[in-house]
Amino acid sequence: MNLAVQENFKNTEIQPILKKCKVIVTFFKSSNLATTKFKEEQRILWRGTVDENKTPYKLIQEVTTRWNSCFQMIKRILLTSNALNSTLLKLKNAPTPLTADDIEILKDLEKCLSIFDDATEKISGSKYVTVSLIIPISFGIYNFLNTANISTDLGKLFCQGLIESTRNRLFPYESRTITRISTILDPRWKKDGFRSAENANQASCFLDQEMSPLMRNLKNNEGNEANGSTNSPKSCLFGFMHEKNQQKSRNHIADAIIFKRQYLERQNLPEDDDPLLYWKLNNGELNPLQELVVRYLCTPGSLVESERNFSSAGLIINERRSRIKEKYVDQLIFVTKNAWLLS
Repeated sequence: MNLAVQENFKNTEIQPILKKCKVIVTFFKSSNLATTKFKEEQRILWRGTVDENKTPYKLIQEVTTRWNSCFQMIKRILLTSNALNSTLLKLKNAPTPLTADDIEILKDLEKCLSIFDDATEKISGSKYVTVSLIIPISFGIYNFLNTANISTDLGKLFCQGLIESTRNRLFPYESRTITRISTILDPRWKKDGFRSAENANQASCFLDQEMSPLMRNLKNNEGNEANGSTNSPKSCLFGFMHEKNQQKSRNHIADAIIFKRQYLERQNLPEDDDPLLYWKLNNGELNPLQELVVRYLCTPGSLVESERNFSSAGLIINERRSRIKEKYVDQLIFVTKNAWLLS
């Protein structure tokens, strides 16, 4: 998602309006007088309204390593556009204020980028399953951009670029093993989370293949338990049926399909429900699928959690604890990241 947005920021048609915003923000960040005037102007505009006692806003500066900082910059400029232009007109050597056309373009850019901001926040969580969100989020972004009401030509150009980047960078996840199996194993999405029905069917077939060896092991264990039982049915009136059933070769793929069908035909969970709780409650009934859930849904959906672990390690290892052993660092990070489970 980061790359999909960043490559469209480099569009030569978009650069002038973004550069204008950056110049304005830099001007206020480098001048205490301008910042003070900006805050006073906000208080004047809020006088007599419900926002009268609110703390005045500051402008947000873009950071090149974070795409959403540009979105936050645009969002804050639009939020304070009246006070911002009024302040710029009153100050000497100030940048050119934003025109009405500039404001309309920025509104379209904000509208297009808002869905990416929501998706970034959703996929960056650490206390819930994220890997199964990748394919539905990609579908959601694509659908939102195709139906967004964009009014300016520059906004439409930017939106079309985002649609193309989404198609090129995010759609391939529908054909990757971990993401497609995770999506179909999430009771909130199943096959409905896929944009393409063909990709959903391929994921379903691949799930059969993954379940087949698990079904074989399960049947072997059941057979061993039956053979070790002291109550042999051979002496019973219908013991011959037991012998015939034992002689039949079991089709493990067929068993896997039956289990999978039982799961897929159930009603999907609401999107806010916890899929792990669902699998915990259905542990015995859908046991072969349970093993795949443990294997696939533990995968993080992004690198955000790894970066958080690096930050935690940086706080643990400092000058006063420079000789701490690796195993203790590992244990401390583990406790830090999983302490929330105790509650």
